[in-house]
Amino acid sequence: MWNEEIGERIAALLKLMAQRPNKRSDPQRPGIELFDGGERRVMTGLVSYSFSNGSRALWGTGPDVELTINLATGEQVHIAVTT
Repeated sequence: MWNEEIGERIAALLKLMAQRPNKRSDPQRPGIELFDGGERRVMTGLVSYSFSNGSRALWGTGPDVELTINLATGEQVHIAVTT
């Protein structure tokens, strides 16, 4: 059953991932981009997001668009786009 509160948390994380406000490189850690609300790591085949609220997201960089979000409260969301 859909839960509005969880939906709002998912939407907020997706917005952070899309906009990455105040994005900047981390001079201490190459390959890591910081933004207000979290950080993004780009690796071969994977993009990983860690958010300041404790949530995490993993996005595969292959031809299929798939995203897994682990909310800080324990819920897991999997989004797959098929054509």
